[in-house]
Amino acid sequence: MPQLSPYRRLFRLPGTRAFTAGNLIARLPMGMFSVSAIVMIAGSRGSYALAGAVTATGLAATALVAPWIARLVDRHGQARVALPATVIAVLGSLSLLLCVRHDTPDWTLFASYAATATTPNTGGMSRARWAHLLAGDPKALHTANSFEQAADELCFMLGPVLAAFLCGALFPEAGTLVGAVLLLTGMVLFTTRRATEPPVRARIPGKAPLRAPGIPPLLAVCLAMGAVFGATEVVTLAFADAQGRQSAAGVVLALQAAGSCGAGLLYGAMKPAGPAAARLPWCVAAMAALLALPLLAAALTGSLLALAAALLVAGMATAPTMVTAMTLVQERTPEGRLNEGMTLAVTGLLGGIACGSAIGGWTVEHLSPTAGYVVPVTAACVALVLSLRPASNRFTVLPTPIDALRSPAYVRSSKRFDIMRRESRDPHMKFTDGYWLLREGVTAAHPAQVLDVTESDGALEIHAPTRPVRSRGDLMTGPVLTVKVHTPMPGVIGLTLTHFTGGEPRGPRFELAASDTAAEISYDDEHATLTSGDLSVRLARGGPWHVEFLAHGRTLTSSGHRNAGIMTDASGAHHLREQLVLNVGTSVYGLGERFGPLVKNGQVVDIWQADGGTCSEQAYKNVPFFLTDAGYGVFVDHPGKVSFEVASEVVSRVQFSAETQELTYYVIHGPTPKEILRRYTALTGRPALPPAWSFGLWLSTSFTTSYDEETVTSFIDGMRERELPLSVFHFDCFWMREYNWCDFRWDPRVFPDPEGMLARLSARDLRVSVWINPYIAQRSPLFAEGKALGHLLRRPDGSVWQWDMWQPGMALVDFTSPAARDWYAGKLEALLGQGVDCFKTDFGERVPLDVVWSDGSDPERMHNYYTYLYNRTVFEVLRKHRGEQEAVLFARSATAGSQQFPVHWGGDCEATYESMAESLRGGLSLGLSGFGFWSHDIGGFEGTPTPALFKRWLAFGLLSSHSRLHGSSSYRVPWQFDEESVDVTRHFTRLKLRLMPYLYETARAAHTEGLPMMRAMVLEFPDDPGCAHLERQYMLGPDLLVAPVFSDEGDVTYYVPEGTWTHFPAGETVTGPRWVRERHGFLSAPLLVRPGAVIPVGARDDRPDYDHADGVTLRAYGLRPGDEVTVPVGDVTFTVVREGNTLHATCGAPAAAWSLAAGDREVQAPPGTERIALELG
Repeated sequence: MPQLSPYRRLFRLPGTRAFTAGNLIARLPMGMFSVSAIVMIAGSRGSYALAGAVTATGLAATALVAPWIARLVDRHGQARVALPATVIAVLGSLSLLLCVRHDTPDWTLFASYAATATTPNTGGMSRARWAHLLAGDPKALHTANSFEQAADELCFMLGPVLAAFLCGALFPEAGTLVGAVLLLTGMVLFTTRRATEPPVRARIPGKAPLRAPGIPPLLAVCLAMGAVFGATEVVTLAFADAQGRQSAAGVVLALQAAGSCGAGLLYGAMKPAGPAAARLPWCVAAMAALLALPLLAAALTGSLLALAAALLVAGMATAPTMVTAMTLVQERTPEGRLNEGMTLAVTGLLGGIACGSAIGGWTVEHLSPTAGYVVPVTAACVALVLSLRPASNRFTVLPTPIDALRSPAYVRSSKRFDIMRRESRDPHMKFTDGYWLLREGVTAAHPAQVLDVTESDGALEIHAPTRPVRSRGDLMTGPVLTVKVHTPMPGVIGLTLTHFTGGEPRGPRFELAASDTAAEISYDDEHATLTSGDLSVRLARGGPWHVEFLAHGRTLTSSGHRNAGIMTDASGAHHLREQLVLNVGTSVYGLGERFGPLVKNGQVVDIWQADGGTCSEQAYKNVPFFLTDAGYGVFVDHPGKVSFEVASEVVSRVQFSAETQELTYYVIHGPTPKEILRRYTALTGRPALPPAWSFGLWLSTSFTTSYDEETVTSFIDGMRERELPLSVFHFDCFWMREYNWCDFRWDPRVFPDPEGMLARLSARDLRVSVWINPYIAQRSPLFAEGKALGHLLRRPDGSVWQWDMWQPGMALVDFTSPAARDWYAGKLEALLGQGVDCFKTDFGERVPLDVVWSDGSDPERMHNYYTYLYNRTVFEVLRKHRGEQEAVLFARSATAGSQQFPVHWGGDCEATYESMAESLRGGLSLGLSGFGFWSHDIGGFEGTPTPALFKRWLAFGLLSSHSRLHGSSSYRVPWQFDEESVDVTRHFTRLKLRLMPYLYETARAAHTEGLPMMRAMVLEFPDDPGCAHLERQYMLGPDLLVAPVFSDEGDVTYYVPEGTWTHFPAGETVTGPRWVRERHGFLSAPLLVRPGAVIPVGARDDRPDYDHADGVTLRAYGLRPGDEVTVPVGDVTFTVVREGNTLHATCGAPAAAWSLAAGDREVQAPPGTERIALELG
């Protein structure tokens, strides 16, 4: 029979037939003992009430003792515990037999039967073996659970028949005697099959199963279901006895078990619909409904035959209900406690059986057997009510947009739920509970000392046991941490912590640059030291574990007692952790584009890509790198999830940890924040230089607005008519047809002639950007093509991974496959051939975990790293077809190294001043994480800004690296707001274009040195304490201070560092250090020039890509006598020197006209002039 094939597969596993046979023999008496005891006691003492009470007492004792037996089994193994416990139970059964036969006092019956409580949970142990053997295969485990339930029913079907037959045909004690022999024999056979026994796990501190989330309400359901079984058994025996057919009672009960057994086998061959928690109430409801049949049969017919038929049908709901309940027990029981969890469930059932037996026996004796059938119906209804009550979940999640992905429509199983596992669990990976304690369920092993140090290829390798070695006995057990100390370049030292090395290394890995760096290694009596450039690491050789990073004789940071470690959480997962000391007053920055406070002290940061907007702790751009104002930064070389506790779990430490067996981190010396960024970007890659045209104004169709070529043309005409310089026009999602994203085909209904349209835009000197993402909708013609070619990400079963979020049935391109990358690149090349110039690479954050990558990459590591492959693929297409100096993206997601593929924008912000401020924080944080270029949606993305907000955001946006007008459901052309918005757009756009000689040289510094264009104040002024926390102002390049205005009224407060600063272009001066409070109209914003700076100002304000040196004006601000400033402008280098009261300027390659200015004075230099001088007033 085809439906039985899942069972055949089960028993092909080695050893399964043997342990199952022994378990079945040992389990059969479970269906015999209760019936035998009732028949034996009722026949001898003439009281069903006494018989029910005795069995109830035994079952109650089991409820107390069995969980302890199961806990011992979990801790010491099945073989070591189950067999002695069985011997004790068998002795209790024999004692009951002798007490009944010799008519001892009633209390001896209770005591003897209570001794049988040590009987091990044979079914639970068998299920634990299946769970061990079938780990990771939920379908097979469902089949095994169904088989076990059918086996239970088989035993309860045959057990009562056999017991009744033995007690009736031989002598009353025969059932108990044979049951004892079978139990002991079967348990010997079962426990000697050691090959399939689950391994004994070290005790894991944590919640006992009884307190685990979701278990108590489930046990209450089991208790009520047990009452159904206990009452049905006692009442049926009494019903048969009342008709003088006691020996037939076993057969009648067996029919009920037969119905359950058959239903259980069928249920196991079927794929269950929906999660077990949702199925349970339906199963219990079916049981309650079907249990009305025996009541009706007994009341209406009084026939034992009719009752037998009713019980056969009623039993068909039992196995599906029990399988579902036991599946929930397995899901909710903490790891390493499965025998205990299963036994608690069985104990609940037995406790219910005891209650049901007692209540059923009382009802039979005081009312009638027919009335007794009301008891199981009532108990089933109670079980139904209990099953409808919500159980506590393992995960508690605040409502977020991602919750839609966890609804039953998307989450079909616990394995499927693992897709969003990293978002749904407690995101803060903390291990300690205050100073003294670990969190419940956590164990820790910290390096205690250095055992030995070896030197190889310029690196040190240290073995550090996690317990002090005082004698040879201390060498026998416990983890040993291997630590490798190495250097990839001067001033950068890496430590690699390794626990287990037996696993195969899986990618991806960050692509890091390394130079031939000769490390200097030295030893003394107490330390081993490795020096790279001006940075050293010193390890204690003799005493307790201690690692210290030093530069110029000063300790930067260190790791000591209980800092580094191997941490095991409550689930048994292994993490490597490091804690580095934060010296007093040290501030921490970076960790990607984060929209909370700029200084990360006190924050918990998870490096985990998410599409969370700009208003949450989630981030699009997660970078496991932070820098400090104490002369060093740290890069954690792990592309997967890294959890940072920044002066939070331990307020004097930065903690970082990852679920891995190997963790590398690099300490990067400065001493200045700029030098830290230079070294970090030398290690991970520096940004490409975007083309000059990309620094002009970008205008978008917006997202969900309605548009066609006529709309686009009207926008461009409107910009020209109002003399608003425009450089790039962007087409967002609906350039493609709905439900087809991405098929890379223009929607012919709105863009019937894309080639002609693109040619017309190019003729108007405009560049064109189009929106793309890495997803392929099921309706897109590319879906079938990508599936057939194997270019789409797949599940472990080989099917294409899909979901309905964003696009119906969408899949992801597998960029780990070179063929898939080439396939995707080919689609983009066709668009470039049509006339597209660049791409907005949206998304790339929501990458699933239950997948198999083409190159075998670890899904968790690939979750963060996917964006790197995606954006690199697109950027390389542009570089290949447009040239090295013409490639530019507009990317949202990023990780370490993604700074090589600019530009990045801040994602989905709201049209509010608060969101404008949080966007700025994100941009400054990203700049301190190694990214040179950044933008944001002027006016906000979600919602429509007020005219005042739009104008304030215009000033901020046009004094940013890149400037884009883009929204969600409303257009962003300035005249949609008011005429003054047009004036503000014109003013700040032209101002930015005049500043292009300065801005583009700042862009070159980002490209050559890794310094951001938009710089947090602390980057330029690390020695000014007033700048450490500033996050509402920034330096645009090294010499321009920008303070955006965050109010309609124009009130703004900002900080000016030391010196005399000059408002640009107005000329008023402000002397610092001090706080300044001003009020600005919409045509101005605080833009100040640094003292001693020379700003090259261009001759044109109509476009960004002109000859910046032609007609450039060198504007000098606050130079002191003896100051000399070098000013590069394109291929020309100017030098400005103040001698006394005169400024002298020199042009390194005189060709075009240029000039020198200071205050209201200016000197012109005709073409070919090499030197000019300007007298100061």
